[in-house]
Amino acid sequence: MAFVIPAAGDHDRDVVVGEIIQTCTDNLASFKVPRAVYFVEEFPTGTLDKILKNKLREMADEHPAVD
Repeated sequence: MAFVIPAAGDHDRDVVVGEIIQTCTDNLASFKVPRAVYFVEEFPTGTLDKILKNKLREMADEHPAVD
């Protein structure tokens, strides 16, 4: 899965998801291509401004399962 902070402006999220997955398919090994893209307002960070991966996992668990 991929977490994405949307760019400013009015974008069709379905198109953005398709572009992200297509770009990953073109440039990454197949096992690295995300099967889901989630939009977030900001990444959860700790006291040292590092992204908290465990919080991202919790956020992912709140979404429907991806096959």
